[in-house]
Amino acid sequence: MFLFRKEQREHNLLQQRMTKVNTAVAKLFDGPSIARVGKELGLLGKDNKLRLEKGGDSSALVDLLIFRELLDGRSPVTVYLEQQNDEFFPALQRELLEAYLGESRFSVFQMISRRERRFLELKPLLPDGDAIVLDDAVLAKVADDDWILAGRFIPWKGNWIHADVIYAFDGSAREKIFFEFDKVDPVTDQSFLASPERYPHFFFRIYREFGIPLGNR
Repeated sequence: MFLFRKEQREHNLLQQRMTKVNTAVAKLFDGPSIARVGKELGLLGKDNKLRLEKGGDSSALVDLLIFRELLDGRSPVTVYLEQQNDEFFPALQRELLEAYLGESRFSVFQMISRRERRFLELKPLLPDGDAIVLDDAVLAKVADDDWILAGRFIPWKGNWIHADVIYAFDGSAREKIFFEFDKVDPVTDQSFLASPERYPHFFFRIYREFGIPLGNR
């Protein structure tokens, strides 16, 4: 029990730092830019105000701002890092942001095993994907053995973490996910599966329809 508490504290600290840096980077964008991205996700009300009412709404919005949008042609993470004072900026937050600048992938996986009460071994469900080991003490405790997990994943200390965007589905939803994946995206006029840049929008939508609310586990 003590070991898990230690792992959970480490996990919670990482998540707190991630929330802090994500919020700070997102604040670099002006209101119209944030509203435009929010509209893409269906989060803009008829009054043109953001409606961040459900769990995951803010994370989905911030994810697109950080990992897709640019500020004067540059990554917002790079811009933010250049504004920080090396002497006082917390090391863990800098590590996270530097990880953001490296390899990241928005993809979908199925659990195949868990170990050491913190690691989830995940196999790719997309043909061009690679297996990863997800370091998440909380998910390792609550996830069912056949869960499907979609989200933004980044390398972290020899394994992977999710960048505050994680969507869980029951294993039985696999056929339904790929049925929806094959539908034509009206934005690109291609299937969602053929448009990796649209994966964040796709999984955000279907998670609302038939995902597992992680806050209720």
